[in-house]
Amino acid sequence: MGSEYGVPDADNLDRRITKYKWWLIPMQIIMLILNLVVFAICIWIRFDLDFRRWVWDMDWYTFWYCTYVNMVASIFAAATCIVGLYGLFYDRTGIIAFVQIMTVIVGLLQFVGATVILIYGVEESSTLVTELEDYLIKLVYDWDNDPKAAAVLKQIMEYVGCCGSNGVEDYINNGKPVPVECRDMVTGNEYANGCKQELAWYIEPWAASIAGVNMGIIIFDIIDFAILHKLRRVINIYYDNFGEYYD
Repeated sequence: MGSEYGVPDADNLDRRITKYKWWLIPMQIIMLILNLVVFAICIWIRFDLDFRRWVWDMDWYTFWYCTYVNMVASIFAAATCIVGLYGLFYDRTGIIAFVQIMTVIVGLLQFVGATVILIYGVEESSTLVTELEDYLIKLVYDWDNDPKAAAVLKQIMEYVGCCGSNGVEDYINNGKPVPVECRDMVTGNEYANGCKQELAWYIEPWAASIAGVNMGIIIFDIIDFAILHKLRRVINIYYDNFGEYYD
């Protein structure tokens, strides 16, 4: 039964608050875990021993920069989830309002992170492939004069299964012998693709995982924002009509 002036009674409001919290608390925990997953993948990319050496020796940091955007977003998002759990457990409307604002901010940051990681992290991206071509062809040019350039390109070709930047023609057209690393050690056949394509394919699972998880988090963010708004409104109604709400 409602109270005067059409305001629901205290028990009705209490049930609604409890229902919203039963939805929100698991969602905050799930989003916290997903953000920690994104952070863990970014850390893995940053400190993977082979990839780290390639980045340093190629002087190619773009993909790392993209992971930093996602890393920062995941840190802020995880902190927001923790603050949100505190606000839900102690029914703090001010904290819930703050979490709503932060949800919008980190959601936009996660969208930006997902966008840049796809631009610079998937095989189908002409931006990534073109950039890799520039860095890899420089290693081919420096093959005879820079032992470090030759060493890192040998490692990439052998590990990823590729040749030069565009293929064996990079060596032939520049008057260089085709290295043995351009051949499959089992079949003896030359690798069909250049490293610009194969290296892009190599990092694609990382990029796709980060972008996919981020988009899932953004969907949760939208739902979370809507339910938080409803919860804050009901708690305010309770406070205005029945005093401080205590769970």
